[in-house]
Amino acid sequence: MDLRMSVETLRAGDWFYKWTSKGDSVHRRWFWIDTKSYLLVWSNYETYSPHFCGSVRLDDICQVTSRDLFSVDEGAFPKTYYVLLIETRKRVLQLATELKDKCDTWFEALNNVMGFIHRNDMARGALIPD
Repeated sequence: MDLRMSVETLRAGDWFYKWTSKGDSVHRRWFWIDTKSYLLVWSNYETYSPHFCGSVRLDDICQVTSRDLFSVDEGAFPKTYYVLLIETRKRVLQLATELKDKCDTWFEALNNVMGFIHRNDMARGALIPD
């Protein structure tokens, strides 16, 4: 996936399960990147609302990794969640999905964007390549 496709994938947004900062509960959140302010944003809704949203500056993200989380549902059936761990200087965001392809796509897209940001001075170039 090239940088342009990575940016478009992340800008379009998608639903993930997100752990609270204390890690004691999980909520469904819409995630996307804001290419003008260089933010990874999440909200209860698919639209931006400053009262119901959180964000992390993209240049504050140090590393993105993934792992599988295995659990058992109420019917005793095994269930797998695919987890993205987004490490910043202050915290680790944990996002999960039941779809491996979605997790893999976001993992690759985030790493492509992070590689671009860390290689380039953000003041010199736009996140959207020519």
